[in-house]
This record gives sequence, C-alpha cells and structure tokens, in this order.
Amino acid sequence: MTTVDAVRAAACPHLAMGVPDATLSVLLVDACAAPLALIDRCGHFLRVNSAFLRLTGRTVGDVVGADVTELLPVDGVGQVIDLAQRTAAGRPVAPPESLWVDELGHRRRVAWTFTGAPSGRTPVYVIATGVDVTRERLAEASWRERAQTDHLTGLANRTALESALAAHLEPERGTGCGILFCDLDGFKAVNDTYGHSTGDQVLVEIAQRLAANVRTARGDVVARLGGDEFVVVLPGCGDLELRAVVPRIERAVARPLRLDVGLVRVGVSIGSRVADPGDDAAAVLAEADERMYRAKSARKERRAAAAAVRPDTPAGRADGPADGPADGPADGPADGPTEV
Repeated sequence: MTTVDAVRAAACPHLAMGVPDATLSVLLVDACAAPLALIDRCGHFLRVNSAFLRLTGRTVGDVVGADVTELLPVDGVGQVIDLAQRTAAGRPVAPPESLWVDELGHRRRVAWTFTGAPSGRTPVYVIATGVDVTRERLAEASWRERAQTDHLTGLANRTALESALAAHLEPERGTGCGILFCDLDGFKAVNDTYGHSTGDQVLVEIAQRLAANVRTARGDVVARLGGDEFVVVLPGCGDLELRAVVPRIERAVARPLRLDVGLVRVGVSIGSRVADPGDDAAAVLAEADERMYRAKSARKERRAAAAAVRPDTPAGRADGPADGPADGPADGPADGPTEV
C-alpha cells in the first residue's frame, strides 16, 4: 500500500467533526480569486471578499453598507436586478465594465456579471462577480490598431480613412471636412534608381513630415492609401483654410531627404476638396484625386518646357529628380503652390 492509499484509508478525525456550511461558504468566497460582492435589494454591499478589496483598494469598513453605484459601473440597484433577471432567463447580457487602479498601482479593466440569490423573479440578494478582462481589451485594442494602421509608415490606412470620412460626413452629426489628396512627384525615379529600400525610407520620412504639419489637437488624420499616395483629412476645415495648408505641405515635402544613399528630393502634387455632411465619401475622394492629377499634369507640362532650355539633372538627387519638381529652391515648392 502506498503512502497515498494509507492516508486515504485512515479515518480522519476532522471528518466526524464536520464544518458548518456558513463557515465553509465564507472560506470558499474569500479564497476565490475573482472579486465577489453580495448586494441587497436596496443596493447596499453586505459582504465582499478579499479579491474585491484588493481590486478597489478599500477596506471592509469602506465597502459594507456603501451604495452599489459607488463601486460598480451601474446606474442603481434597478439595473443590477434587471441584469440578474436577464441572466437567469438566458437573455443576452453585455456585462458592464469598470476601470480600476488596484492596490499595486496596476490598471485593471473588470467586467461584472450579476446573479440572483435565491433564484426568482425578484432576487432577494444579488451576487456581483468581477472578471478581469484587461488582457482581452488590450489585445482587442492592439488588433484594431493593426487593422487600421499602415504597416510601413504607421499612418492610418484606407480602412481608418474610410471610417474617419464616414464620421465627418454623417448627415445628422457630421461637421464636414477638408480633404487633401497627395501624390509624390519624383518618387518613381528614386525607387527605380536606388531601390525599394530607399523608396521605403522616403515614404516613412514623408509620412512623418505630413503628420507634423496637421492639427493633431483638432483630430486631423493623415492616411496612406498605398504606394506614394497620401490623404489628409481636416475636420471642420473650410476652403480658405484648406488652401492655406497646401503650400505648407509642399514646402515640408520638398525639403531634401537625408537618406543612406545621400540627399534625395521629391515633390508632391495635391488635389483639395471641401466635403459637407451628407456628401458621398467615395465621390469626394475621387474628385480630390482627379484634381491632384490635373495639378500633376500641369506641373509636368511646365517641367517639359523648362527641360527644353536647360540640361537634365540626375534622377532623384537633391538637385532635382528627373520626373520631380526639379526647378525651384529646396525649401519651397518647385513651381509655386499646387493648383487645386
């Protein structure tokens, strides 16, 4: 017989003594890792376990007798009882959540479920059980961020852009917005001459310059659609204010880029459009895109005329890319403000 078998076979003197149910219940509740609280029909805490106290950073004296709304994310005892009844009936329930800084200073997000005790249409008591959902919510936030972020530049992607436009152009509550559709000039020459790695460096640097020239405090969004196309959304921006932003972005983009291969320069063609609540997002984006191409075509015609009277310069260098804004100083747009 093994030692374990011998212990099992031996009569334990404590079995005969028994443990009172009330004592056992208290021990089990207090040992539970989940925060638990017993609430009466008047909405007062009657008992809480140690996990509840650790979560809230309170003492038993602080909690017992306190109103449920002081510590739980509910409007009152009526909501608590309703949630308990819905749970007992098997109806869908979205557990309310609260954010806590526990006794160790850690931020915890806790979802609360409510169970009637004893069961019935109107429970005499309600048991509140907390479930730590911090990791789940952080994972969800990370997933949402990845789903709406361009992996190369860290800007918003097309999905995030469409969401922002939908919110600003919502017929009833939208505020409207200004849209700048930006396409880099000279980027293809840089990419072809120096390779995709250098091209990626250009895109990352230009993304940072665009982000640095918007109104972060007012919720401006800079998005990369793909390739060398970017869109800037400026909530509540009118035509005059929008046009004033264009030369600022042109100057920021036109500054030479100091990369691994040396100094490289690109330009930008911009099409602008002011969109009002109720406008179709796809339509206004397409119109801004069309205006951008008109601006780019006009710029190419000016470059072709200039090329007839002066020699070409090496593609993509700081003294002028072959298909970029070769004329004009490095700290300003090559041909004056982009036509919009």
